[in-house]
Amino acid sequence: MSNNKLRTVIEIVNKLRQDSTEPLSQRQSKCIEELVSLPNEYTQAIGKHAKDLLENLTIQDEDYNGYYFQVLIYTLIDRGEKEIAFLLLVQALYNTKANDNNRYVQILEEIDNSSIIPVFVDILPKLESFDEYSGHAQERIIEHLMQKDIRDAYSEVIKCLTDKADRVRATVLQFIKKYDKKEAAPAMIAVLEKEDVQYNILLILELFRKWKVQEALPLLIQHIKEDWVYEDEELLIPYQETINILNETVH
Repeated sequence: MSNNKLRTVIEIVNKLRQDSTEPLSQRQSKCIEELVSLPNEYTQAIGKHAKDLLENLTIQDEDYNGYYFQVLIYTLIDRGEKEIAFLLLVQALYNTKANDNNRYVQILEEIDNSSIIPVFVDILPKLESFDEYSGHAQERIIEHLMQKDIRDAYSEVIKCLTDKADRVRATVLQFIKKYDKKEAAPAMIAVLEKEDVQYNILLILELFRKWKVQEALPLLIQHIKEDWVYEDEELLIPYQETINILNETVH
């Protein structure tokens, strides 16, 4: 690969950095079209520039260089170089400075490389949500594992049951329910102590009733006396139903 080829690729991408009245989406399409039209011998230079952008990310420029990285990924896919795009996206998932994990997971799903399953299983517990509204990447990965029926991923999926993001905990509970993982009951009892999302609470109670989890009784009896349950009929009725079923099991 010559420096001239790399320079050409960089110059094309840098057009996106220039001020323009033209919508960015149109400029992006033109940029990708121009990069795709380059001869085959430019593929290495395109991959090299994408790798350089990824390796030189800083917190300050992630939004910009992360975007240009994705433009180059789309370019490689359109050029039929899905394997190179796949490897770069996997590197991006493991790069702690690359924040657009949800988009990287989505593109990896679209590429549909069979090697993605072990990558998803390994990376899942390493991804951390920063608040209760985030966690889109973890949610997407768990849903993908369920779609592909990867029940053996349970040992890694269960690690996300304490995630900050509401949607991640909900999706973990859906995984537990789908594969009837009764062994998750102790972890679910611990999570219920702090869970504040109604959907998640109701799903936990449903599984406690199904599995007759007597160990949950003391916590349920404690909760039903508290205002947040007692004054909410949508919680009070399922709590009472669960307690009744578990009491019947005890006797």
